[in-house]
Amino acid sequence: MRILVVDDEPLVLDTIVPFLGRCGHQALALATVAEAAAALEAGQEAVDLVIADVRLAEGDAAQLTQLSRTHRPALHVILMSGQTQAHDLRRALDAGVAGFLRKPVKLDELRLLVEHVATLRAERARLDVMTLRLDAERGLRETATRERMVARGLHRRIFPSDLSWLRGAEVAIRHLPKDGMGGDFMDLRPYGHGRALLLIADVSGQGTPAAFGGIALKAWFGALEAGLSPVEVLARADHLIGGLFPEDAAATAFCALYDEHGGTLAYASAGHPRALVIGAT
Repeated sequence: MRILVVDDEPLVLDTIVPFLGRCGHQALALATVAEAAAALEAGQEAVDLVIADVRLAEGDAAQLTQLSRTHRPALHVILMSGQTQAHDLRRALDAGVAGFLRKPVKLDELRLLVEHVATLRAERARLDVMTLRLDAERGLRETATRERMVARGLHRRIFPSDLSWLRGAEVAIRHLPKDGMGGDFMDLRPYGHGRALLLIADVSGQGTPAAFGGIALKAWFGALEAGLSPVEVLARADHLIGGLFPEDAAATAFCALYDEHGGTLAYASAGHPRALVIGAT
């Protein structure tokens, strides 16, 4: 760790600073609160810990602790005290410190306290990383939720809602998705001369990509030219899906052409379950 040691007694500095160096830390010796404040304000190097005497010739450690927290909110402070007044300790505690050392400082106690601060910093760093990861995951979940809501709204528009143009037949639609969104598609449109064209399809996969596959089919189906047979419609749909999706994507489909005047239903299926045709009797 990078440590500032602030004390106006040269003997203390000459003892503590080399010891911290032998323990693997980078220690800088300063004599006054003003020098420490200047070092913190300069911010040329990050400081992890301040070790300071409670009573200094110029200023006190409570003042230094407050300055430290102003410039580095996560900075830890350890105080050293010889003959300390109760109000000095109270001010330091109110400012927030990581621990106390009694003078003359015992180096083993100093080492243990510094190791304790290092452990606290490592734990805080771990929690910070965890918090960042959780925030990122929360952001991804929120983004995914928004995308699903948009896709579901679009997906609902795939299914026909106004069939008032159909005079000689009744239509009932029931959609039971397995879970979430998928590439299910169903549409029924006028096809000229008292005819209606029905297309049912299922684009492989789940989620937003499959749902947008159904939306692409919806747009294409609405612009389909007249005069095609169900077999020709499915051939055109196969060409569309092959151009829009990766090679491993697939879809099943069923197409039917209903003629109100003749009372006939011509249909074709491409991998889709066979249609059930129930006669009047």
